[in-house]
This record gives sequence, structure tokens and C-alpha cells, in this order.
Amino acid sequence: MRKVIAGMLVALAAVGATAFGALEAGASTGGAMKPHIVGTWADDTNLGASTGGWELWSNGRVVALQGAADFGGAASHKLNDFVGMVGDTLGDGYWLVTSTGQVFPFGSVCLDKTLKRPRGVPASGIVGAVNLMSQTVEGFDLVSSNGAVFPFRCVPLG
Repeated sequence: MRKVIAGMLVALAAVGATAFGALEAGASTGGAMKPHIVGTWADDTNLGASTGGWELWSNGRVVALQGAADFGGAASHKLNDFVGMVGDTLGDGYWLVTSTGQVFPFGSVCLDKTLKRPRGVPASGIVGAVNLMSQTVEGFDLVSSNGAVFPFRCVPLG
């Protein structure tokens, strides 16, 4: 299932790269690409019962929708390359992800634990993140444009 989702993310990234290619090059904006909506994610961590969701902007702004908890956003970091987000499977936060593999935690994700970053995460080409949908393992997978998957896991401190 993870391979299917990773393949879908790579395909969507290819379509997005074509659609936004001119803007990224600054062809019609005279410079950097303007912030845009990356997508929306359902807050379905309560055993499949959705309580709203979030809208993520390329500049790290997060908008809570229809009753979802607002854990904050990363707009203050002045980046414009956010490509995805992952809700914590325990329902108490989320991670925002950039195309360069940076991960920004919000809420109580990895509470009393640390997020273990795998080796080999590329400095560019990240197209999204996949939620593990596990109530026993906390973390997510990053997916690169070539289909490679990089597991990020919350592990005990120490």
C-alpha cells in the first residue's frame, strides 16, 4: 500500500511541476513563486472519524478547517517550499514537510520522544509525506520524486 501511495505522490508531483513550472522560474511573477495552496488533509486520526482538516500553503501557513485543532504553522520561517503535512496518528499534532526534507513539528507530536531522521534524505526532490495510520508506531514516511521512501519514526529519548 505504501508503494502505491508513494507512486501516486510522484505522479502528482510531476503534474504539479508542469503546472507550476513557469511560476517557479519566475516567468510571470518577475521573481519567486507566490504562496499557493499545496493541498488539504483530513484530520482522520480518531479511528477514521474525521473532525475537519487542514489547508497547507507553500509558505507554511496552516488553516484549520471545520473543527480541526489549530496547532500552528511555519510561515514565520520565511520558506516557500512546503509540499505536505502529516497528522500525528495519536491526534495531537502534525508535521509540515518541505521539498528539501525539512520537517517542522506542531502540537505534541513525539511527546517524550525524539524524531529519528533516516540517513540519505535528499536535499531536494521531496514531494510529500505518507501517514503510517498506526496506533502503535508514531511517525511518517517522506517520499522523493524518484519514488524513494524515507521512514521518520518517533523513538524513546536517550
